[in-house]
Amino acid sequence: FGWFDPRVRTSEPLPACSMRCMSALCRRWGVVDPDEHEIAAIAAASPMAGEYLESIGKTDLAVLTTTQLRGLSSAQMRALATEALSGISTETIAALGTNQVRSLTTAQIAGLSTEQLNSLTSTQLRVLGSAQLNALGSDDLNSLSTAQFAALTSTQLGALSSNQIGNLATEDFAALSTAQLRGIEAADFGALTPLQGLSARA
Repeated sequence: FGWFDPRVRTSEPLPACSMRCMSALCRRWGVVDPDEHEIAAIAAASPMAGEYLESIGKTDLAVLTTTQLRGLSSAQMRALATEALSGISTETIAALGTNQVRSLTTAQIAGLSTEQLNSLTSTQLRVLGSAQLNALGSDDLNSLSTAQFAALTSTQLGALSSNQIGNLATEDFAALSTAQLRGIEAADFGALTPLQGLSARA
């Protein structure tokens, strides 16, 4: 199997091992529910992450420099404990590469603090997959700035649940373009409050 993005002229075909993975690729999801092979890969990457930290003489993620943390592979990022990520500074979070952000598990995304979520750049936010966004609570989504929320793609907005849509701040709706609003599922418009609906029409 394989998939390429027809909207990007220079898009390279991406290999997929199954229809489920191909579906994840075309929807630009983050990490899908890991199967036994992916769990084994994460387990195999954990010692490598530990070896990397030992090789640079650090055992606490909070004391890693931005350059050192950016040196972690996607597999090593997935292998980090949620609690370990909570100690990373907002400056370092903002400096993570898009592949590193895309590779974070739903538990890791859900475990980020409000300050860490607020430090994500527009570029980083645009690579979050459906599963990662669905891991965020309504309070997490509402903690994003209007500019951050406006950076989400129509596909990402379409992946939000009715509950997430229904609890969004009215100023977030006012910041969305018509193209972004079209990404929201028709059924989810039923969850809008009157004020949200007015903002969406403005």
